[in-house]
Amino acid sequence: MKYLHLKCLILLANLFIAAILPTLVLAQGYPFIIKAKINPQKKQSKVMLWYPDPANVSGVKDSAEVKNGEFEFRGNIKFPGKAILYTMPDYNDLELFIESGTILIQSSDSLANAVVTAGPLNKDFAKLQKMLAPVNKKRTEIYTDYSKALRALPENADKKVFEESWEQKKEWARSERKKIYQDFITRMPNSLVSIEAIQSSGGFTPDFKELTTLFESLTESVRNSPSGKEYQKVLSKLSQTSIGTLAPNFTQKDTTGKLVSLTDFRGKYVFLDFWASWCGPCRAEHPALVKTFNEFSNQNFTIIGVSLDQLKTRDAWLKAIVKDGLTWTQLSDLQGWSNEASTLYNVQFIPKNYLIGPDGVIIAIDLKPESLKEKLGQLLPK
Repeated sequence: MKYLHLKCLILLANLFIAAILPTLVLAQGYPFIIKAKINPQKKQSKVMLWYPDPANVSGVKDSAEVKNGEFEFRGNIKFPGKAILYTMPDYNDLELFIESGTILIQSSDSLANAVVTAGPLNKDFAKLQKMLAPVNKKRTEIYTDYSKALRALPENADKKVFEESWEQKKEWARSERKKIYQDFITRMPNSLVSIEAIQSSGGFTPDFKELTTLFESLTESVRNSPSGKEYQKVLSKLSQTSIGTLAPNFTQKDTTGKLVSLTDFRGKYVFLDFWASWCGPCRAEHPALVKTFNEFSNQNFTIIGVSLDQLKTRDAWLKAIVKDGLTWTQLSDLQGWSNEASTLYNVQFIPKNYLIGPDGVIIAIDLKPESLKEKLGQLLPK
């Protein structure tokens, strides 16, 4: 479970930075050195590093051997940004900001408990982490207790009631974290770290107007910095895929190689669903989504699936479609997270979906299958 959690953490951080830095190219980079020393008794053999690169949506991935608890990285980042380190085989992780200069990491224990000594960005990031620590601890407890309760749930139990009761606790943690992010932004309007805090405060369902207001509260120097200008592009893209806007059109191939456009379905209610064969949460929703599709498919409603699979996982994508019984239109350019449609819609996590009206206007975002069924029941004739 810890490994899976780490993979999600890495993915979320990866997608956040990639969203902020899609096209920026700087003439001058930021040379950095990371020097670390952790407890050699932990017997770590390798450490992995990920940091952003504006020329590569997947960022830069690097690795180093750990010898006697010590390791080192040298590089030149094109843009200061949040990075993730994790050791193997224990997958303890550490978040930090890569900025110009030497970054020292020390721990008498594991990497997760290390102290980072570096420049102003890491000092500001440390303040944010300290503010988040209490609610993060509580959130971990909530998810740990949820997992235990889910494993102990009787087969005949009402899972809907169970999930709703735990969702209230999860929502409390999300709400508290959001308050802390916004408090940090208010206290630190002159810090580039506040841009990340804005992104994080938006969570999985960001509100364009809310994030714009937060961004405008930052100092002029931060807003006009390279990262500030790039985040303005993110906000612009978000404004184009918000409720009430015309859904951006795109064209991709279906499973037979036929080109299909979103506008081909104008006149119908369309549920645009971003997923992938390797996405567990996506596929867990498919049984309920299939039921909803079968119930409403003859009432001016359809689904378009857009997969973030890659060329190398094409067979897995096709097998998943058959296994999960997905009989609606399936599209993909097999470019993974660089999928043209997902980039157009600024998709930072999956599952991600948009309910689009017959006029092509977005009317809802991030609906669970049950909520989709309820919404369609309101929109379509009985």
